[in-house]
Amino acid sequence: MTDAEKMMQLMMAMGAEAKEQTQIQMDNASNMLKMAYDSYVRAGFSPKMAFELTKTMLSSAIQGAKK
Repeated sequence: MTDAEKMMQLMMAMGAEAKEQTQIQMDNASNMLKMAYDSYVRAGFSPKMAFELTKTMLSSAIQGAKK
């Protein structure tokens, strides 16, 4: 195997690892959003209100990250 082929294999492995880590982070974020939604419902909010609160929370976090 040439050095270029070895480098290509290494880069592909690093890309696969980065994709795996991104998927894990997205799964964790999704779980946290679902937990927030469930907490709002348990606190007495209607499912629709809990969904709106969760959307607002997510939107605010995204807007804050852009600044």
